[in-house]
Amino acid sequence: MKRTLSTILVLMLALVLAPGCKKKSPADPIAELAKQLNARGETKLSDETTLRQCDFNAGDSVFVYHIKVTGNSLDKATEEELKEHISKRVAVSDMTPILRRLAESDVQLKYVYELPDNTEKVVVFSPSELKALTQ
Repeated sequence: MKRTLSTILVLMLALVLAPGCKKKSPADPIAELAKQLNARGETKLSDETTLRQCDFNAGDSVFVYHIKVTGNSLDKATEEELKEHISKRVAVSDMTPILRRLAESDVQLKYVYELPDNTEKVVVFSPSELKALTQ
């Protein structure tokens, strides 16, 4: 279940993010991407996960996904296990252009999983880790 959830999450994020990355804008393209995703409102990623919002403003150094988890499929997963699983899925997804842009802009990628018991699991990818995922 954990793998299925993570796989669905990564694939859905790739589908949601890929089109926004291609649009040209005079504004910071990363900030514009966050703005576009937030304009869509909450986006259901799977039966148990919803992308609640993204945080990023021009000049920031961290792009944050806030993901609400309604089930218990992530309860036993450690943050390191989540990171490893996301890494494997992201490396073979359509998110490569986005990851490359984040790495080139020296921006970290952070996933904040908000669990039903009001705790969080946080996974952070440094720019060098993002660059490695795109090669």
